[in-house]
Amino acid sequence: MKVKVSEIICKRCGHKWHPRKCEVVVCPKCHSPYWNKEFVNKSIADELDKKLGIERKEDVHEGR
Repeated sequence: MKVKVSEIICKRCGHKWHPRKCEVVVCPKCHSPYWNKEFVNKSIADELDKKLGIERKEDVHEGR
C-alpha cells in the first residue's frame, strides 16, 4: 500500500519536493538544515536587538 506524501517547500530557496523519508533533515537543493525556518535579515535582527536592549559583539576576522 502506497501513501501519498504531501509536497514540501524549502523556506530558504523555495525548492519544492516530495520527501522519500518521514523525517526531512536538509533541503535537497540548497542543503540547508534550516529548510523549515524563514531567513531572518540581519538588519531586522539588529532592530529587534535595539528594541530589546541586547548588545552583540561583531565577529572579528584577523588577517583576511
